[in-house]
Amino acid sequence: MSLLVASPVLFLISSIPTREGDRPRGCHHQGDMCGEEPMDDYVCKTEECRRAASRILASMNWRYDPCRDFYKFACGGWSPGTDEGRKNLSHHYGQKPELSFNTIQKQVDQQIQQLLTLSSSSGPFQKLGLFYNSCLKMRDKRTSTAPMFALLNDLGGYLMPGTPQPPDLTPLLTRLLLVNGAPLFDVYLERDVHNRTFLAVFLDLPRRYGHTTRLLHGPYPEVPNGILSVHRTVRTSSSRIKRSQNKESRAYTYIKDSAEEKRLLSLEKLLHRFLPSNMPLDMRIKEAQSILLFASMLSKVFPREKDIINSFQRRDDYKKYNLSQLQEIYGFVQWKPLMDEIFATNFTDSDKFYVVAPEYFESLQKMLTHFQNRVVHNALLLVFARDILHELVNATATPDWSAFCTRVTISVFTKAVSALYVQQFSLQYLEELRKQVTQMFRHLKVTLETRIRSLSWLDELTREEALHKLSNLRGQFFTWPQLWNQTYVASLLQDVHVDPDDFFGNVIRRYRQLRTTPHNFHDQLPTDQKWAYPFVVNAFYELTLNSIVIPLAVLTQPYFRADVPHYIPYATIGLIFTHEMLHGFDLIGIGYDAKGEPREWFSPESRLRLEARLDCVARQYAATFWKKVNFMGANIEVQFDWNVTQNENMADISGLQIAYKTWKLLQEEDTPDPHLPGINLSPRQLFFLNAAQTYCSTLSPEDYILLVEMDFHTPFPERVNGIMMNSPSFAEAYNCPVGLPMNPSRKCSTW
Repeated sequence: MSLLVASPVLFLISSIPTREGDRPRGCHHQGDMCGEEPMDDYVCKTEECRRAASRILASMNWRYDPCRDFYKFACGGWSPGTDEGRKNLSHHYGQKPELSFNTIQKQVDQQIQQLLTLSSSSGPFQKLGLFYNSCLKMRDKRTSTAPMFALLNDLGGYLMPGTPQPPDLTPLLTRLLLVNGAPLFDVYLERDVHNRTFLAVFLDLPRRYGHTTRLLHGPYPEVPNGILSVHRTVRTSSSRIKRSQNKESRAYTYIKDSAEEKRLLSLEKLLHRFLPSNMPLDMRIKEAQSILLFASMLSKVFPREKDIINSFQRRDDYKKYNLSQLQEIYGFVQWKPLMDEIFATNFTDSDKFYVVAPEYFESLQKMLTHFQNRVVHNALLLVFARDILHELVNATATPDWSAFCTRVTISVFTKAVSALYVQQFSLQYLEELRKQVTQMFRHLKVTLETRIRSLSWLDELTREEALHKLSNLRGQFFTWPQLWNQTYVASLLQDVHVDPDDFFGNVIRRYRQLRTTPHNFHDQLPTDQKWAYPFVVNAFYELTLNSIVIPLAVLTQPYFRADVPHYIPYATIGLIFTHEMLHGFDLIGIGYDAKGEPREWFSPESRLRLEARLDCVARQYAATFWKKVNFMGANIEVQFDWNVTQNENMADISGLQIAYKTWKLLQEEDTPDPHLPGINLSPRQLFFLNAAQTYCSTLSPEDYILLVEMDFHTPFPERVNGIMMNSPSFAEAYNCPVGLPMNPSRKCSTW
């Protein structure tokens, strides 16, 4: 189980025209400059600075007062531009609605799509191109479900009433897992939580969605699909900081129930093809009711997002067993034969098994007692077909089939596509980039170290532990070096067979390969490095390795350049770094030491003081932020739970302060940064503006409701304003009087 804490700190590109209007507080109308009036020599005139200025101006709206609503000032003119194929996120319940993230990820996917198109004729990545083309051919077939139903027959097929009951579900579940199907639960290998030198088996939640959802919003199939993509809970009007864990907002419940209703309707349509055509009508109706009831009940026992995050924060999200204990507690599967076949080894009681979301497995076991094994068998095949397979054979269900084919190719050939992606960059460029990234990381660590040494609320023993953890904090940048090794790349595709006219078969064959364990995992040692796939636009803190992981796609954005001012990279990538670094010191991070091992190193007194500072943030946000959205013709008050978001809010607030302090120190040591052409703001003001514009986005009411319920970050408008209103340097830069929304008299601070 990879304990990754993700942060969608994003880079935005927009191209709408500049909006004119009132200048912000402190501007000099003479000469149209704001803040410190620049000399011409202090204006950056490079082409990249002109591009940066154009992007910034396109997102701004001068009509808003930055001291009252900085998000609207920074992002009031932002537009996602032409985003073909964008669907309302309520149509895809289960996705995290991070629209800016998707916009940038879509751009990277388009790069990969072009690379795949160019690779189909020859070269080391030819098989990737051929696979991609086999998917494109499906567009002409529109819908071809015959291969899908043929696979279901191979997996065991429909069992008629009156046929002998399967003695247990183990054979079917094993066959499903071997083709990457996990409708009931998933299993995978990951580093042992309590012993970093060994691998352990994790039993996790089922995979409920196909490539379209899973690729952009969760781990790729070659990565364990763990529970730890943490989500957020929400708030009621009766308690502005907390609300009962048993409640969901009615709007969210409506969206979720509507999505589930559509899912069951599509299951019913597939069911008519799944059942024998000559089955008597009364039997057909009874069978359909039983199968659909099981599918509905399976969805109901799946934990809610709020339960997942609460369990994770309580650190009771998994339980450890040996093989005998696992069999005794969860007896609905014969675990030894299943594990032996999946991982091609001989399991004993010396092996460790971690059950993620144990409450789900307990509810699942109870639910299964209400259904015959025959009904469960039939229902699991149908759920697998609907949730995973159907999109592979139904080109009409996806508006942009080319983009879908790109995502499927990435999904089933993740490492090979990683090599394809990284090899477009020269090693010379990447080496220079590595030096700049490493230097920034070092500067930011020094600033955080200075900050930790000066904090009065830490006792000395905790301070020394914190400094030790910081000194051992590593940065995993770019990607693993083997991706430039042509022998290694060739080995990734050596056993791959691509049939140009059989896309579905190509996917299933690849699924079987991905589930094949080439070596006895008992002989494998976990690596001390955790690389993110290079095309992922995100950043992570890896708890068990005490390292931050920044993928190549983030670092190759055009900010590490000699021809742009330093406030651009430090306000964007610098904020990413500090945000992730601080996750090592939030309420979850302080449960892991400098080596990434579970250990409580915070003294009880210092922990109470940290909790008090986080409570300050929660109470401040609760008193400040209200939101109503128009949903189904009514104004619905959005209900936040600021306790759930407090770790992220802490990383935002303190991360900005550390990034800004680091940039200011560099300004004192080097030539001061210039202004940008045509922007009436000082370098200090531009720092905060660049930081804010990483969160510009457009959210529909449905998207906003889903974001509040399903994510553990504060929504972007409140996120930006919350960060800035706790920054004395921001208030000083924009000359905000005390008492205005962006400069409250009482601010919250942690690290």
